[in-house]
Amino acid sequence: MQSLDTIEKFRQSLGISQNAAKIYFAALEHGGATLTELARDAGLVRTVMTKPLNELFDNGLISKRQEGKRVKFYPLNPQELPKLLDRKRVELETLSQSLLQQISAPDKDMQIRWYSGMAGIQSAIREFFEKSCGDFCQFENADAYEFIGVTFGSEIVEFRVKNKRKNKLIVIGTREKTGWYQERLARAKDELREVLLVSGEEYPFEANIAVSENMTILFEYKNKPFALLIENHLVARSIASIHQMVWDRYHGQ
Repeated sequence: MQSLDTIEKFRQSLGISQNAAKIYFAALEHGGATLTELARDAGLVRTVMTKPLNELFDNGLISKRQEGKRVKFYPLNPQELPKLLDRKRVELETLSQSLLQQISAPDKDMQIRWYSGMAGIQSAIREFFEKSCGDFCQFENADAYEFIGVTFGSEIVEFRVKNKRKNKLIVIGTREKTGWYQERLARAKDELREVLLVSGEEYPFEANIAVSENMTILFEYKNKPFALLIENHLVARSIASIHQMVWDRYHGQ
């Protein structure tokens, strides 16, 4: 069996659960194995195999064949893994184009505001928290506040908690990226936050996106910093749906 470090790196790169990664490596070592063999070599009991196996099927990482009276499972050739990530990127680009097409509501139903520079990003974030309605969900890069400012980030958290607004946060990157995020993860409950950590290789979001019931904010801070505020329920609902799909996939793993 591969080392736990190798399994963890593989899991993070593809955004799959640890059990799914263990099963893949067990199949890889056999070249083809029965369910009993996979469970044994992955160190799992058969009763917990269904969910991670379905995860592998959904991602095209494993296939099964009937051989006589036995069903055997075969792993995807490791040489095909880069192509798998490419397909996921294409799927994400398709979703992005779908969102852009939905930004076609009548002018009276939409307000768009553009902000430039780091100061503009901070102004847009403040406006988002002051004018948006309800709880919100978010895609956020793990290094975001290295650029925007950890003091500003902490002030925004305090403002949100004071107003009792909950946040479902998907962090793109690794837990070790910044000390600021380690503190946020440790205080998630006190700060009314649920957190998921997903691989930046599978979900290559370079911009941060947050959405409430009526508003969406998108900002990019590394090249030419800017922020975009969109007041439109349809756009907000569409982005929230994508967030929910990712959340449902990883929640509880």
